[in-house]
Amino acid sequence: MKFDINKVYTAVNADEVKIGSKCFYEWSLKYLKEAVKNNNEQDIGIVTEIYDESQIYRFQIDYCIDREEISDGAFALIYLIEPPKEKNTRAYCGT
Repeated sequence: MKFDINKVYTAVNADEVKIGSKCFYEWSLKYLKEAVKNNNEQDIGIVTEIYDESQIYRFQIDYCIDREEISDGAFALIYLIEPPKEKNTRAYCGT
């Protein structure tokens, strides 16, 4: 996959990411670029929480693969693969 800098989220723009987004995650830009370019499935997860601005690692990620006894972790950088699927929330107005 080609690396697109516009899909990178950091502590600066973390609040723009929606909970439930699918992404690559890493602690450094070097390894994030490698994960994206090599399409490393072991580095793909779902954003479950975004921590406040006092935190260095703002993205809480639920891993998409089994990492033995660890199922999630906090990371500094993510690369957006796709936002969460929006449900069709059509309002019922009644008659």
